[in-house]
Amino acid sequence: MNNFKHAAPGRQYRSLAQQLRVGKIFLGCLLSLLLITACSAQPKAKRPPVRRETPAEEILRIATTWSTSFEEKALLSAPSPLTFSNTRRESIITLDEKSATEELLVNEELGLRKGGKTQCRAGTKTALKLRWGRFKGAAAVELIRPAIQLKRSCSVPAPENRFVEERKKVLFVLREEQLVAVKPPLENRVYQPMY
Repeated sequence: MNNFKHAAPGRQYRSLAQQLRVGKIFLGCLLSLLLITACSAQPKAKRPPVRRETPAEEILRIATTWSTSFEEKALLSAPSPLTFSNTRRESIITLDEKSATEELLVNEELGLRKGGKTQCRAGTKTALKLRWGRFKGAAAVELIRPAIQLKRSCSVPAPENRFVEERKKVLFVLREEQLVAVKPPLENRVYQPMY
């Protein structure tokens, strides 16, 4: 006959139950091993540090050409040959990493002490010195314009035929896509980007 030993029916069941239990344990161990291997701390590749933009890059990313216009009014006393001046300035600055220029147009209405008024214009394009930096964490640029003397072109000859301005050193800070003057304290120019 056959040499196969028949186990009692209950023993076969236990044997099958034991095999299933062992299989579950084996499967659980295998899954745990895979999970531990997948989640283990592997050496991560070193990430390069995040590069922060320089002040020049931050400002020039918005625009390289900026413009502003502003008015100044003054009452003048004797011995000045003028009684008042209303001056409107239009300024366009062009920046790059190493240089800057300003195109300045000055329109004036001048009151003459001997009576009457005159309309005058003057303009220039001037090279500026610049220095990039940060002011209270914000990108900034310091612009230095040399003293200027411009010949006025007037509707009626003006007693003073030159528009004169001292050297100017102004610190502008980038705020909400505008260059806002912060130093000297009474400087109030705000440059808008020209797209």
